[in-house]
Amino acid sequence: MNKGRRHTDLAAPLHTALYGLLGSQILIAALLFGALPIWVPVSAILMFLTCGLILYRGWPLPASIFLVGLGLSAMLGVWLWFHTLNGASAGVSLLLLIAAIKTFETRTTRDLMVVALSAYLLTTSLFLFDQSIPRSAFALLNLIWLTAILQQMQTRQISLPLRRHLGSASGRIAFALPLMLILFVLFPRIEGPLWGRVPDRHKAVTGLSDHMSPGDISQLVRSRAIAFRAHIQGPRRHRASDIGEPMSSIDSMASPGFLRQNSHRRRQN
Repeated sequence: MNKGRRHTDLAAPLHTALYGLLGSQILIAALLFGALPIWVPVSAILMFLTCGLILYRGWPLPASIFLVGLGLSAMLGVWLWFHTLNGASAGVSLLLLIAAIKTFETRTTRDLMVVALSAYLLTTSLFLFDQSIPRSAFALLNLIWLTAILQQMQTRQISLPLRRHLGSASGRIAFALPLMLILFVLFPRIEGPLWGRVPDRHKAVTGLSDHMSPGDISQLVRSRAIAFRAHIQGPRRHRASDIGEPMSSIDSMASPGFLRQNSHRRRQN
């Protein structure tokens, strides 16, 4: 007996539910192209397709040690790309990869429930990058689809037509709309980004503010990448004292008086 490589214990009728969840998550990953690094949704889609193939062929599930290594590799890849695990892009990337890896552990109905709840969370994560009407329509339809699958799993009424489950799920979501509207009106607005209270460190706005001193951008000089190239016409200066002369005025630029004087000049112009 090959320990650690077990076949799924899901009942045959629940295979249809898992196929439906895999299809939903593939569509979510496809919508995240452009919002996430391309290797993240591609890797997730390949894992979802591989899980469906394993289920269809009846092959044994991957060993637990392999899944642990796959999860650590996903976390390391996200860390190396974003240099953090916090923020919308890094967090959703990690969530999508972990959700894809979790599908390989779907051996029982409880595991199938975790996959379904992960699909709900991934649907919500779509709004971190786009709140357009087409995406909202997809999220609503996907919400109905996931609720129908969840209802199918709970009631064990697999023989009922999918149309019945979708109609019942639509009714349940319609009953929840008044509660959603109440929470939308009464729930206090949270300032800052949707993903936590810490802004994404790797996103910024181009341009310069009205008030700036060299100390405000001291974090930028930590990068070893070339910031800019300057081509100076005229005779080249060789003496270190000549090169240091323009830098002596930086201290005066950082003073509040310098900022006020330049602000006053802009108003006059």
